[in-house]
Amino acid sequence: MRTLTPLLTTDPEDPWRTIAGLPPETLERLGVTGITLTQFKARMLQFARSNDQDPERLEAEKGFQKMIILGKQQATKVCGSPEALELDMALESGAVTLISDGTRLEDSVDQQVEWFRSRLSQAMDAPGSTVLLDDVTSEFLRQSERYADGLSPVAESRTSRAAVGAGLVERLPTFPEARMQDVLEAREELAEGRASYRVSVKELAAKLKSSALEPTLPSEIDELWHDTVQPALKDLRKTVSTSRIAWKAGKRLVTDLGGLPSILVAVVGLGELAAALPSASSVTALAGRVAAAGAQEVFQARAEVRQHDLVYLLDVNRKLGNTSF
Repeated sequence: MRTLTPLLTTDPEDPWRTIAGLPPETLERLGVTGITLTQFKARMLQFARSNDQDPERLEAEKGFQKMIILGKQQATKVCGSPEALELDMALESGAVTLISDGTRLEDSVDQQVEWFRSRLSQAMDAPGSTVLLDDVTSEFLRQSERYADGLSPVAESRTSRAAVGAGLVERLPTFPEARMQDVLEAREELAEGRASYRVSVKELAAKLKSSALEPTLPSEIDELWHDTVQPALKDLRKTVSTSRIAWKAGKRLVTDLGGLPSILVAVVGLGELAAALPSASSVTALAGRVAAAGAQEVFQARAEVRQHDLVYLLDVNRKLGNTSF
């Protein structure tokens, strides 16, 4: 993407100045070889200053115009794709760092694979590194003789926790179709809640029987989601919904005394309250006390929800646009 982006502003009608202004990596992408880039740019500027009817210039111009048109088409296709736009957004936010040192697009497939495997091994062995593996990277490591006996205990623990932490977020109803912009906003706004979430992830990862490199790990994370996490999130949502209903009902107590007995029974479970109310004044006084008690229960319930380790998942799902499970 970085090497192709400059081609988007190239002009086929002015190939010499356009090409001379391209960065070195883009010129390499166009296949400029056998000559130093400085010499190549000097040659382009020489063409720009020459007579526009010069036969050599006209011949070269035809070739470069075709190259610019094809280059712009390729750049538009690559840089304008939904995947490229999302990746660019993540790069600009600082949430993603792209590492390409030591490899080139022109390298053979075997060289690319070996470079990737080497970088992956370096990450796995780095003392402070936590690696999130997908199917491709897991298979790379399984095929490596270096990890025939599995990962080191520290790498195993960290990698398993990363798989669980990301895997649960990935299974949220809103996540698969979420826009990159919404994901990045949620990541920034909900940063404080991740500390408690990591505690819960560590406990859940300790229950896994599969190692970080075993192909059965995703199915185990599925079990954690269905058997433990999803029910907990449903309970949290139920608590939130119930407290919201209680809060609205409590507000009604102050203004709608006609329905007082049934509302009170529904909200605070006081039983046959109607028979115990001798006068309108006592009804008003009791309504105020019950409304206050209802508000206290609401705040207490909400506080309990906020303190739950998995509330981060609830927040992420809500932030991404949906509150259902």
